[in-house]
Amino acid sequence: MTQQPSCKLSICIATFNRSSFLGATLDRVISQATSDCEIIISDNASTDNTEELIAAYARRFDRLHYFRQETNRGLDRNFDRAVELASGEYCWLMSDDDWLKPNAITRVLEALSMDLSLLIVNMELRDFSMSKVIRPRWINFDSDRRYERGEMDRLFVELDYTLWNIGNVIVKRSMWIARDRERYYGSWFVHVGVIFQDHLPGEALVIAEPLINYRLGNTQSASSMWTELFLHKWPSLVDSLALSTSAKATLKTMRPWKNVPTLLWLRGKQGYSLVQYKLWIRPRLTTSAAGLIPVLVALLPRTLANALFRAAIALRLKPLLS
Repeated sequence: MTQQPSCKLSICIATFNRSSFLGATLDRVISQATSDCEIIISDNASTDNTEELIAAYARRFDRLHYFRQETNRGLDRNFDRAVELASGEYCWLMSDDDWLKPNAITRVLEALSMDLSLLIVNMELRDFSMSKVIRPRWINFDSDRRYERGEMDRLFVELDYTLWNIGNVIVKRSMWIARDRERYYGSWFVHVGVIFQDHLPGEALVIAEPLINYRLGNTQSASSMWTELFLHKWPSLVDSLALSTSAKATLKTMRPWKNVPTLLWLRGKQGYSLVQYKLWIRPRLTTSAAGLIPVLVALLPRTLANALFRAAIALRLKPLLS
């Protein structure tokens, strides 16, 4: 039997050892939450004082529901579990260290009156302390954009790498539950896999106005993870999606080895080497000549790669995610 929604919007937060950030996030959610909202927190077996912190907030907001996993199940499973436990018609997959901007929930609830399958909101990128704006808009749209159910290619191509963030995604829960999620566990992008594995049953909307302050520099992954993410996880994920071959071919994030500044950054900061080249780049090349630059970058001393990366930025040779 299909579960009937008990509210319009579930704020689904997946967390792990972020008690020093989670309180500020909850302050901003609770101050805006209406009677048509609930908060679901799925905790990946934190070892800090997350449980005690949330208990205090639950006394302030009686629609906050906390679930602690017995073990750390990974980011993708944790978000999926939060959606499973939710009872709202829509689920906002929210990061545990970002801040809602004023009136964000009101704006989202207004948009959800259109019976969407997917809603994506823009973000303002800030530094780690949240005191300085690094980039006013994560998604470079001047106005809202709507997408019909048959416009999956257009939606994906126009968003591309901005889909990497999970905290600005609001998805219809019934669609999420009906789709295959387990195949995307460990990808870091379970939300992308769920959304784009098939055509959306309804329309999608991207809100151009930034509704979130996104905190840069608080990722918990190891450095080597970024190299695998750029060169393997993301391209492999996109290959599996229900997108046309022509749409995939237009995505610059599908060919990061063609972007020299990005390769220099991966070499200098993340340790990209010949091992990663042989594993993830060489199998995707159509000619041996195409591997020349990736091999040369992999052989550079890391200090030199860093210097060349800074020079490339100064010359406006933008890296992949600029």
